[in-house]
Amino acid sequence: MSIFRAYDVRGIYGADLTEGIAQQIGAAFGTLLGGSGKVVLGRDGRVSSPALAKAVATGLTEAGCDVLDMGLIPTPALYFGIKASKAKGGIMVTASHNPPEWNGLKICDSKARLMGMGLGLEKIKEIVEQAKFKLVGNGKVIDSKHLLEEYADFLLSKVDISKGTRVVLDPGGGSSAVLARKLFERAGCEVYVINEEIDPYFRARSPDPDPDDLEELKEEVLKREAVLGIAFDGDGDRSVFVDDMGRGIQGDLALAVYVRHYLKGKEGAKVVYEVSCTKAIEDVTREMGGKLVMCRVGHAFLMDLMLKEKALLGGEISSHFYFGDAGIYSDGLFAGLRMLEVISKGGRLSSLIDGLPKYFSTPIITVFVPDEVKFKLVKEAGLVVKEKGLKTLEIDGVRAYTKEGWFLIRASNTKPEIKIRAESTSEEGLK
Repeated sequence: MSIFRAYDVRGIYGADLTEGIAQQIGAAFGTLLGGSGKVVLGRDGRVSSPALAKAVATGLTEAGCDVLDMGLIPTPALYFGIKASKAKGGIMVTASHNPPEWNGLKICDSKARLMGMGLGLEKIKEIVEQAKFKLVGNGKVIDSKHLLEEYADFLLSKVDISKGTRVVLDPGGGSSAVLARKLFERAGCEVYVINEEIDPYFRARSPDPDPDDLEELKEEVLKREAVLGIAFDGDGDRSVFVDDMGRGIQGDLALAVYVRHYLKGKEGAKVVYEVSCTKAIEDVTREMGGKLVMCRVGHAFLMDLMLKEKALLGGEISSHFYFGDAGIYSDGLFAGLRMLEVISKGGRLSSLIDGLPKYFSTPIITVFVPDEVKFKLVKEAGLVVKEKGLKTLEIDGVRAYTKEGWFLIRASNTKPEIKIRAESTSEEGLK
């Protein structure tokens, strides 16, 4: 089934993903869990999400599981809910940053790890395709909206932010809006919010925030003389930052800022980063006495490696950030609070960014390539690179090293695309 992707379940509602299929996936997950125990359920603000969530709940209860229904929430609240309630797993109904007509399911295990392919999702797919459901029909749905408040309490217990810190938030019509303003006000911030109402059609801006865009947020940060602007993606597990000078900050550079702050006095702490990230992360981690763990692209894989390596920090260029002392999962709201903590103790974000090791890099260049040939093409590119005598790393596509830097060619796991990025110590080195 094409809706089973590398990291989650995703498709166009009504065509690829229907209530019937959602119910089957719920039943399959319940079957995999042995037909008992608690499963946390949440949903985003898309038009189709309530109906799909209801269908998932039906499948789970038919398989014998009790469903802890958190309602409309940002995805990281589901991760917290799983651990706080000692549930066997969880399902979030969301298509994250995909367009409005899409929807999907993020399925998690008892440790709140995303179950991507190779991490358990393939077993659910097999149960659905072979109709190997075990339906005992004695589960129930339990209203569990109180877990959202407990989630907020937990986040606030993990940060120390100077009172009156001025911040601009941009939920972009996504599900982080249910909590964002209240959370940052409780942290003692002076809060301004744009695009605050839940909008299933994401009319204000794309649910996939890009640091090179976000003009409304950048203008508001400068207008309010705020120390930080934070744009959340559609389901709240990513946060893209705008600094006090109105500049959008690439996710890998933000990770380097976190590393320099949170690795102080923690020699040997591990940092997990993915193959398209800047070398500045490596430089800063070594400077702080930390250890580096490179990972393939994808938050399911990074979360899994964070847990296995007992890492302190992790991140992706896409602005997924992971904190080992707060659950290892990617959380846009918590990442925003943590960046305000860094600013409170370390000074202006613009200065922290400008103080990082300087490299010249391309954006991630996307090239359309049909699914059936994209991996073959990347493999062939790797052979050509090796023939030229370049050192390569092949944990996800081909990352090749030159005298002045590196370049990456990899196939997307979710779209018919090849991704390319290069970085060098000079502009000349990029040519």
